[in-house]
Amino acid sequence: MTETGRGEPSSVSEIKSKIANLICYDPGINQRREFYLQKSIQPLIEEPVQIYTRSALLAENLDYFKENPNGQLTILKFDIANFHAADLARDEKGNSAGDLVLNRFARRINEIASEHKDKPKIKVNSGRYGGDEFAISIFGDYSDELINQLKRNFDESFPQEAWARNPKFVYGYFKKGLDTGALIEEQRVRLKKTRGDETIEVIKRPEAEFERKIFDYFLGQGLTLNTVEISKIKKKYSTSIAFDKYIAENENRQSNVGVKDKLDNIIKKHPRIGKEIQRLLSTVHDDREKLEILSYSEERLFDRLLGDIVLSPSEFIANLPGYKKIYCLDLKLIKELNDNLSYIDGDLAIRDLWKKIKNGLGEDLGKVEISRRGGSFFIGIKNQPIFPGAINKFGQALTSIKSVKIDEQNSLKVGFASVDLDTNEKFYTQKFGELIFSAENQFYLWLVDYLTQERKTNGPIYPGLDFVFPQSDISERRRLYFRSLDGLVNHFFISKRAFRRSSIMLNLLKKQDFSSSKYDRLKSAIELINKDSFGKEMSEEGLKMLGNTVVAALL
Repeated sequence: MTETGRGEPSSVSEIKSKIANLICYDPGINQRREFYLQKSIQPLIEEPVQIYTRSALLAENLDYFKENPNGQLTILKFDIANFHAADLARDEKGNSAGDLVLNRFARRINEIASEHKDKPKIKVNSGRYGGDEFAISIFGDYSDELINQLKRNFDESFPQEAWARNPKFVYGYFKKGLDTGALIEEQRVRLKKTRGDETIEVIKRPEAEFERKIFDYFLGQGLTLNTVEISKIKKKYSTSIAFDKYIAENENRQSNVGVKDKLDNIIKKHPRIGKEIQRLLSTVHDDREKLEILSYSEERLFDRLLGDIVLSPSEFIANLPGYKKIYCLDLKLIKELNDNLSYIDGDLAIRDLWKKIKNGLGEDLGKVEISRRGGSFFIGIKNQPIFPGAINKFGQALTSIKSVKIDEQNSLKVGFASVDLDTNEKFYTQKFGELIFSAENQFYLWLVDYLTQERKTNGPIYPGLDFVFPQSDISERRRLYFRSLDGLVNHFFISKRAFRRSSIMLNLLKKQDFSSSKYDRLKSAIELINKDSFGKEMSEEGLKMLGNTVVAALL
């Protein structure tokens, strides 16, 4: 009997629909969530929500462009404000209120998108872009009025100010402060401000040919670039021909073309899903249709930047009970690279780290499972018999990766950590948290050393410790400064996460190891950042003032 139950092969569209249920929806949100309020016997429950993953959301847009190469596309991107406080709110069973908030938020996003799904010649999709960031994409024959209507829908559901409850609002539970005993209270879920009072970033596919080529290429890499980011890349590659050369040199997609190669690759990288796809393909007899189904699957499973199949962080966390040991390789300053140079520079750094991981593991790559979140890679050794000394071999290969070069003068530090998992472990997610904390701690230790090392400063580059903004915004001096590692470190602290990052650094500097006078100026600078950023959602003007305050204190 075939999948249709009618004695005849399943159609391609039927199989794609079944595969979509397997791979297209974010696994972290497509599951039931519980949260126990203080002294509550019955939990708050949120049922699973089906919302696209980032890869699936972008794949839908790319499929549309295959049929409509000149089609228009608009993407609305938005974040949950103060989500960190919801994630910190935990009940006695270890459940996070953040998971509850994500399900509630995703459900409302789907409802907003569905209000416009029945309009002719228009496709509206919603997805989780990553972490607490979500997106809605619109393609087809639409006008700006539809975009404005969607923004109004968001304003009605997530207003910045509101004095009365409203059934359209979304509510969640947030921790009031960083202390262990801080209260957890119900709050209305708001959108994070981006620039000025804007809470939604509107990104449109450009009309100009060169700009469109840049936009489309990075859409295929899993990124949605705004006009500012496209302009940076245009400056780096002044002509379309130069950009074509960059694309040709950095093509990173697997070249498997046959049915067997494609299927074997999926099964190897994603066994559970691969075997289910194999079962569904058994009802198809035409190789052309099999390739179409496998390509559809790959496009939604691929990490577009790496050009390979890796697990999402949610899937990796769900698989923790199946690992005997987990590793983290943590590449920081990626956002600062993206913001100050271009997304190409950030992408190349991540790809370089990926190549080092693949080369380090070599033929053993298939014996581990790998996940990526930004510049952080997570590697899990499966809880099954492996050859003697395998764990030591994996560890030596990964610990040998110390840094990634960004140019001839500068390299980015790669933090490393590992955690053993016990089959009787009760809280696997806590172990995962320990892994991230340990890798991050390595990075901050490196920062302390980097910012306090004695250096001669001759020319336009200032020592990182001084956190100095060069005086002229248009000078060559400023351009060189922010291309340097000093400039990236500067932006790491003078940022919208200034309070959290300075708090981590201060906590580290309180240790006995850093009690000598050598660290006094660094402590003063970090204390200023911590004091001036406390309790603030830093605006662009606020960040500028914060930078000037630190500069004045250190000069």
